[in-house]
Amino acid sequence: TRREGRRPEMGSRSIRLIGALCILITISPVGARAPTILPDADGRTSLDAPTDGRACHGPHIELGVGVGCDFSGFFTEALGLHVALAARGTCVRTPTLSRCEPALRGLLTPHEREAASTAGRFQDDASQPDVDVRWHNGEDAPCPWERDSVREAEARGTLAVLRSMTEKVVLSDTLRRCCALVHETWVPTEWHRKLYRREGCPNARALPEAVDDRIFRGKIPGDERVHHSDSGADSGAASLDYKKTVFLSVFQWQHRKGPDALLKAYWNAFDANDDVVLRIRAKVPGWAHNPFRTAKDGVKHWARALWNTSPTKLAAVEVIEVIDGEDVTREDMASMYRSAHAFVLPSRGEGWCLPCAEAMASGTLLIASDFSGTTAFADSTNSLPVQCKVIKAERGCEPDVEGLAWRLRWTHDHRAEAAALGEKGADDIRVKFGMSAVARLWAEEGRRGLGRFDARRLADVD
Repeated sequence: TRREGRRPEMGSRSIRLIGALCILITISPVGARAPTILPDADGRTSLDAPTDGRACHGPHIELGVGVGCDFSGFFTEALGLHVALAARGTCVRTPTLSRCEPALRGLLTPHEREAASTAGRFQDDASQPDVDVRWHNGEDAPCPWERDSVREAEARGTLAVLRSMTEKVVLSDTLRRCCALVHETWVPTEWHRKLYRREGCPNARALPEAVDDRIFRGKIPGDERVHHSDSGADSGAASLDYKKTVFLSVFQWQHRKGPDALLKAYWNAFDANDDVVLRIRAKVPGWAHNPFRTAKDGVKHWARALWNTSPTKLAAVEVIEVIDGEDVTREDMASMYRSAHAFVLPSRGEGWCLPCAEAMASGTLLIASDFSGTTAFADSTNSLPVQCKVIKAERGCEPDVEGLAWRLRWTHDHRAEAAALGEKGADDIRVKFGMSAVARLWAEEGRRGLGRFDARRLADVD
């Protein structure tokens, strides 16, 4: 019962005792969740590694990407997420990454190689994941989860997650069935989350990809390298001709990536007398059924198809051929992005478009379709989005070629304003999609998802 009367006076000794008790209370015990730490001016926090003596903090996340070691979209996504989570001190395991050949590891950055060397096990040698994320490598590819494997995961308290994305506005029956099997479906953007829920996947949640902002960062003074192309450009350090406006596009040559729209808009915007160059770094995959085998021949094909002439009589295009089994280092890709005034990709649909995000993080103005994956990070405040209208749902969208040509011309005529937009884009990527920011989102989403299991299981990963 509360006593009535005057509150007793507090002596100096009592005050000292209470102060000491407050200090003790604010010291987190070993195993407690780390306090929120605000990012510094570079967008980083001191939460790069556990500070309580443990090898890593839960939840234990396994990234099961079912593709080989290359720089394909799925593998590069998993690589970035693994490095981000490991740097933050989250327990992570990516078996595919640990099996990469030495040749590919040589193309990684030092911190990527370090993470890859131990990627086959959790940092604390735990045997089972708390969150098992498996990539669905294509809408009609076999589902990486089966009913029995989901039941087994649930029996041991593991969250069964499908990592999925699409470039279209409809989902295949295979993808719908796969969504229905798992506890949750993690998609890269809010655009995908709304689409998946509308198409019958109510368990869809948006979790972005990570951009390595230690590699892909804003323009660096003195970084003026140009890159080898069929036109004879030097592959080493050289002085960049700042009179030319340099447009860059990186893609696999297929209909979805919009190479026809890119070349048509570029040649509509400029002629052979303009101080511009379009650099295309492209691989021509056999499965795309192109009537040519190299990117250089692809440029010739479209010059004939669109203008009935040779590309030498049109605005300059330089081709950087990508040969099977050969690739460049991540640092070289970052330098290539920074060597351009704008990165252009009028795609008909993207799951995320990591090259777009990497170019944007490098301070290069992005000109890309305002559709699907790129809508997560590109808008009119930090890029030049191109309208893309859906004609057939199963084929993505059709980019506005006239609007793209106008944006290319505007970039050439307003280089300072274009550079300012590029700087704004780099800042936005770093803050929202840099390594630290995305790792925090994935760890928090894993903890939240585990709430479907008992409270003791959830406490174990805190």
